[in-house]
Amino acid sequence: MPTETLPFDPNQVPKLLKEGRIKVVKAVPVTPDRPLHGDRRVEKARQLFGEDFLGEEAIHTMEAKFLAAGVDVHFVIPQVTFPLDESAVQAAKDEERRGRARMVVLRPEAMVVNGQNKPVTLLEFRNLFKDHPNPFGSGKVFYDQTWYDDQDFAKQPMAAGFALPTKDVLQDSLNKTWTAQQVLVQQGERRREGIETVWDLVLYYAATGKKLLESRWDWGNTRASVDRLVAVGRFGSDGLRVGGWSPTRQLPDFGVCLSR
Repeated sequence: MPTETLPFDPNQVPKLLKEGRIKVVKAVPVTPDRPLHGDRRVEKARQLFGEDFLGEEAIHTMEAKFLAAGVDVHFVIPQVTFPLDESAVQAAKDEERRGRARMVVLRPEAMVVNGQNKPVTLLEFRNLFKDHPNPFGSGKVFYDQTWYDDQDFAKQPMAAGFALPTKDVLQDSLNKTWTAQQVLVQQGERRREGIETVWDLVLYYAATGKKLLESRWDWGNTRASVDRLVAVGRFGSDGLRVGGWSPTRQLPDFGVCLSR
């Protein structure tokens, strides 16, 4: 059915509305800019990293698997700018030859669960698996733990944005104290926060069916109580583990994944 267009003075709109001579039938939705689409840097990263590029598509894949398991969750895609130019993306990919094989991960800070807005925190994210231990395969996604239920770090929202963490811990970082590992941090790199490591590992598993850090731990930058630093890893069939250790400890399966 064709739409009829009537001429009128826009300055008269308030008066015409009040008199009931015109009415608003439907508001036109405003679509926000989507800098993730068509951005040459994003497309370059997607081309170079292949399945190791975890952007919107990977997040939607995870959402679909949640939905198939009866979990209604939508992750709010952040409207962020990709942090690296095309040459820097290529340089990040080339680091693979130096033992720093990376992946590209998009991280949201918010989600909608059963119609309710929630932050992406460790506790809220873990709660998605409460009634469905593994919507993506066999076993569990989260190891059964309660020690961090009352920890402040587990209630802190994840920062939105892109990141390029290494897929595995650096070989030279194993069996060293947290402080000794710091000498491996190069310019532009940092350790991950606990929730970031959890998100990265779970999203990679949901999107590719493969698990990272099955036998190792990423010792990150998040502080727990009693002067402990949080490590995430040992992603086996019994689930992803979160622990806290003194920075003076040296453990053979503890290393660091560094992120750009």
